[in-house]
Amino acid sequence: MPQKKSFTPAIDQLMRDAGAITASAAALVGGVAKEFNLGPGLYEGRIHVELTAFDITGGAGGFERYNILVQGKDAAGNWTTLAQLQIGEATVTDHGEDSVAGHYVIYFANEHNGEIFETIRLFDAMSGETPSINYSAWLD
Repeated sequence: MPQKKSFTPAIDQLMRDAGAITASAAALVGGVAKEFNLGPGLYEGRIHVELTAFDITGGAGGFERYNILVQGKDAAGNWTTLAQLQIGEATVTDHGEDSVAGHYVIYFANEHNGEIFETIRLFDAMSGETPSINYSAWLD
């Protein structure tokens, strides 16, 4: 369930600005893919997601599903998923309930299988007949 709090992010912590998207892609700020360099050490943090709208009833059967992925980039430039927030209709999510608009928090660490990822980003992975999602997100 989303938390009922109000947050105002600092502009330099913005990981995704508001605007509807309809295809899987890296999260954008001002139309540019946003990456954060966290440095060489372990970083444990939170990403706040303010989910304002999304479609879970489109097309013939609906079943839109959205995964907001926190990804880390390795030295070769490959992205690995570190954490995720799953949003969608009850039958296509792991939590068995329809998602609702509101405030969510993704907890993450920039370490996976012993590797530290200095650079992170958000990636929107979506599926279904007519996916559309609108949210903003920021690093805390």
